[in-house]
Amino acid sequence: MSLGTNISRLRAEKRLSQGDLAEVLEVSRQSVSKWETDSSVPDLNRLMKLSQLFGVTLDELVTGAEPPVKVETPPVMVSPSMPGRKIAGIILFCMAFLAFLIPTGLGGSSSA
Repeated sequence: MSLGTNISRLRAEKRLSQGDLAEVLEVSRQSVSKWETDSSVPDLNRLMKLSQLFGVTLDELVTGAEPPVKVETPPVMVSPSMPGRKIAGIILFCMAFLAFLIPTGLGGSSSA
């Protein structure tokens, strides 16, 4: 879709005449007509005003592309009982148990 087609479509959706739009943008009606027929292109300031007036992004105005749909992902909740913590706890418990068991076993086996 061309810029001129987009301006014409968006203007019609807002129920504005070319004269109404020209008045808002402080240009002549002929300028709006030339934009809509792609005979000329509005300057950047006017493009920005058009996008604000029509409630679209500059990209949407110029290309006619629909805005991408934003998909919100829910935040990740971290559980305090994560499997990694459980494994680390089990390993530490086993090491402490072995640290207690080895000296006891070595001390008891060497009787004279």
